[in-house]
Amino acid sequence: MGIRNGYSTPAYPQGNGLAKATNKVILAGLKKRLDDAKGRWVEELPHVLWAYCTTPRRSTDETPFSMTYGMEAVIPLESGFPTLKSNQYNDVSNHDMLHDSLNTIEERREVASVKMGSYQQKLKQTYDKGVKSRPLVPGDLVLRKVVGTARNPA
Repeated sequence: MGIRNGYSTPAYPQGNGLAKATNKVILAGLKKRLDDAKGRWVEELPHVLWAYCTTPRRSTDETPFSMTYGMEAVIPLESGFPTLKSNQYNDVSNHDMLHDSLNTIEERREVASVKMGSYQQKLKQTYDKGVKSRPLVPGDLVLRKVVGTARNPA
């Protein structure tokens, strides 16, 4: 049939690191909520994920929810109790505001991208303060990585 089966492992270092960082935050949130009852993590996971998605990130000053949907999320508590926000709700004006926020979502994403770049540049500057520059000169010994050769057991 001419079918060839190939195996591969997808690797994206930046994305894998981001997933690990996100999982670390989620696990820390679960640990805080489950001091004594470790078996309740299934019930607590949606609350921790909601908190994660609705917490502004330091790098962009935006929440992942607002970056995805173009508006801030309503806390479930607000939907059950009368608050200033829910008392002033008007269906017509809400529709107009949703339409306006959808028109400006790309602009908000661009602003967040600029903030992210600025944040990363500040992190780099902070990191570089502790790094001592040491230029190489002819005659310096350096280690090199050999790629594509098999190791010979000695």
